[in-house]
Amino acid sequence: MGYSLGGLFAMHVMFAHPDAYQGLFIGSPSIWWNEREVLKGEAGFAAAVRGGKTAPRILITSAEWEQGEGAPRTPRSGPALKGSNESRMVDNARELAGRLKAMKGAPGYQVDYAVFAEETHVSGMPAAYSRGANFLYAPS
Repeated sequence: MGYSLGGLFAMHVMFAHPDAYQGLFIGSPSIWWNEREVLKGEAGFAAAVRGGKTAPRILITSAEWEQGEGAPRTPRSGPALKGSNESRMVDNARELAGRLKAMKGAPGYQVDYAVFAEETHVSGMPAAYSRGANFLYAPS
């Protein structure tokens, strides 16, 4: 499980070591960091999924007000909140989830995406962790 820069780290681990975990929660990942460098590992992960070498369950989340117009004015801190539209927090997460979901994998491979309405990067954290825990630890 990881959120923000922790979500970026969870993505890195997923891409670099695709068979390390059976389930991953990637909350509001900072995909923008270092010019989206983490995405360089996506092709290798995709090959592992398509080849049946890994079949994790993955949940990716974002918060509605991490990007776009209408977000309330909240104190900005850290590079992740440098400019909600500039970092593309929601678009990056949604696009990644769409690409991963479109892949055909072995039985058990699952990708879900959730966006939390009227939540900011900070206020979306509790909702994301709650959803992540339910997703990862729900009885199958």
